Amino acid sequence: MPRVVALVGGECTGKSTLARALSNSLPASIAPEALRAFTEEHGRVPRQDEQIEIVMAQQEAEANIIAETALGWVVCDPATLMTAVYSHIYFNDDSLKEAAIVHAELTYDAIIWCDRELPWTPDSGQRDGAEWRDRAHEALAQTLPRINVPLFVALGSESDRLSGALEFLAQLVRTSR
Repeated sequence: MPRVVALVGGECTGKSTLARALSNSLPASIAPEALRAFTEEHGRVPRQDEQIEIVMAQQEAEANIIAETALGWVVCDPATLMTAVYSHIYFNDDSLKEAAIVHAELTYDAIIWCDRELPWTPDSGQRDGAEWRDRAHEALAQTLPRINVPLFVALGSESDRLSGALEFLAQLVRTSR
């Protein structure tokens, strides 16, 4: 079984950039983002009643990549937890949070939290603004301490984030032997 790394962070925090860099460096397979696939297919963001569909699609994508990869690592970009966070900040709905925490503890070997220090840039149909990124950051700050999975906070430049994440994952491998 590969080791599984979950990426979390609000919009425009460098998750996908870090996922690609980790994929090349480890090497790793990347579990695709179900929310992005949903918005591309439907031409809109999901409604509250569709959030569970996004969670299920993300978990299925993660499970498929974990089962199929021949590589030693899988990077989830982003983790299923992010849909629960978005449900909280957009709909004031915490119904997905407990299941997302359990999923994280059962699935992920590590969580990498991409901090919000990068400049916010628009992405048509996907991003709402720096204030929403801040709301996601605050929701993660409340939720991540409840998850019993090793956590690394990715800070600095893209190269700083990558080198820090790689050292964190190497340390994780050394201590789990």
